[in-house]
Amino acid sequence: MTLVESDIRKCSFMREAARKMGLRVGIVTRRIEDLPPQGADVITARALTSLDRLVKLARPHLAEDGILLFPKGASYQAELETLAPEWQSSTETLASLTDPAAVILRIMDPKPSEPA
Repeated sequence: MTLVESDIRKCSFMREAARKMGLRVGIVTRRIEDLPPQGADVITARALTSLDRLVKLARPHLAEDGILLFPKGASYQAELETLAPEWQSSTETLASLTDPAAVILRIMDPKPSEPA
């Protein structure tokens, strides 16, 4: 698992939390825009940016059969409408266990990534 965070203080916290829990994770202190493609099976982000921007930022890092999982609040439907139709049709809405008005959006890449 690789965690990406641009704030060095948050990265320090994540490193310490991972150490205390005995977790082996990579923590990268960079912006996602500055990373080389990651080939990730699953990408998730919380409270980073709008849904359409999240998809644009995540797609270059997604493996061919990868999925995007984004927790979204009550206004998720309006954000879904900003996505291109092919992304909208590849999105599944899952109920949130923590907030009845919130959802988890499970998004499949509608077409395989272009070869590098």
